[in-house]
Amino acid sequence: MSADVAAYTPVTAKDWYDQQTLDLDNAVIYWKSIAPKPVSNVWSLNRNGKGDGVHVVVVDDYGTITGNQGTILEKFTSLSKAQDAVSNVDAPTKIYYKDYIALQSDYVYAGRNPSTAADNYHGTTPRAVGFSTDYTQITTAGGLWGQKAQDVTFNAIGNVTYTLGGGVDYSAGIPEIGQNGGMEAELGALISGYGLFQNRDEIAVDYLIMGPGLGDRNLSQAKANYLVSLTNTRKDCMAVIGPHRDDLVNETNSDVQTDNLIKFFSPLSSSSYVVFDSGYKYTYDRFNNEFRYIPTNADIAGLMVRTSIQAYPWFSPAGQQRGIINNVVKLAYNPNKAQRDQLYPLRINPVITKPGIGSLLFGDKTALGYASAFDRINVRRLFLTVEQALERAAEAQLFELNDELTRANFRNIVEPYLRDVEAKRGLYGFLVVCDSSNNTPDVIDNNEFRADIFLKPTKSINYVTLTFVATRTGVSFEEVVGRV
Repeated sequence: MSADVAAYTPVTAKDWYDQQTLDLDNAVIYWKSIAPKPVSNVWSLNRNGKGDGVHVVVVDDYGTITGNQGTILEKFTSLSKAQDAVSNVDAPTKIYYKDYIALQSDYVYAGRNPSTAADNYHGTTPRAVGFSTDYTQITTAGGLWGQKAQDVTFNAIGNVTYTLGGGVDYSAGIPEIGQNGGMEAELGALISGYGLFQNRDEIAVDYLIMGPGLGDRNLSQAKANYLVSLTNTRKDCMAVIGPHRDDLVNETNSDVQTDNLIKFFSPLSSSSYVVFDSGYKYTYDRFNNEFRYIPTNADIAGLMVRTSIQAYPWFSPAGQQRGIINNVVKLAYNPNKAQRDQLYPLRINPVITKPGIGSLLFGDKTALGYASAFDRINVRRLFLTVEQALERAAEAQLFELNDELTRANFRNIVEPYLRDVEAKRGLYGFLVVCDSSNNTPDVIDNNEFRADIFLKPTKSINYVTLTFVATRTGVSFEEVVGRV
């Protein structure tokens, strides 16, 4: 980004602001047409501060985004340089310019503090323009942006234009601004980021998506294992994990690809809250106008969401009815039947392309390492749905009296809900026990409340057997099948 401070002509402050333009190359837009001159916000004034007001505008100067030069993409007026500033009009909305732009802008983030140093990296478009409260350029340490407002007179830099461009992939660096090590996230940083989702009481999560692996297979496995441990800790969400890129992409031998997949997934921990898939799809990247390979683990999460919308969570997200993956040109790896028979017993759900049908998820196993009802996605999602719904019902009983009336009320909440799930093909049957048999005097004296809920989950079809028998013309079909 570049910071070009406009030249200033000695005129009155009012006339000076009226003459200021956004300093674009292909259009003339006056600041006064955007908003009046920014002034100190009430928050700062109430704390003996001043000079915190700032306007920010994002403009498609070259027309590369909208096709029209000088189109205003976004404008954010009357923001604040004070880190703790809150709007006096729309409280408790924070108006600190960095936080506000990070949440509201679709195009830019506020980076380095413009009151201390100019950014020397030049690019093309779009352009972000900032205007602060004073036309005198000041850079005193006491007025640095990002402080709390109390007793601070914030620096002002006048009319500043940043030209944005030169975006690069994560794996590349930008030597012009000293980024020689590249921008790829390291394992430690990713784990720190995922770790923010550990507390289920504060953050609700339905799916944790692995995305692409890291440069080394071992690092990709470490990233995957952390997601497994995170979902096992939360027990209220699912993780979707895909293969290591180099194991599939640019490898043309499908047998080698199969072996690579097995080597990648075999060491990963067992969990019924995790789904493994075999897919990397070749798709169109509309943001960069090119085709590229991306992992399909996000698509698998999307299939589960779509299943919940179109049917119910306890339906399988695989197969032709609900498992079709969108926007696939081709797959990096399309396993045949023999290869699928190798992968499926090892917890790996194949993603395949079938002529006339498209690309689809062709398995619904979880990553559980042993035979159980929970080794199927639909069963795990059924229990997640039921557990979360009934957990809320149970929490409503907290601090009530543990007597037959409370137990009956709980049963009257749970049983109709489970009957509804059964009617919608989620259960073969259920039993709710919440009475004196499990709420014994010892349990009651210990201030506990117990309910035992037994569920018979419905099972998805994983194998179809068709037997064709040629019979003689005079033979009765009842005779052949042994029925009377």
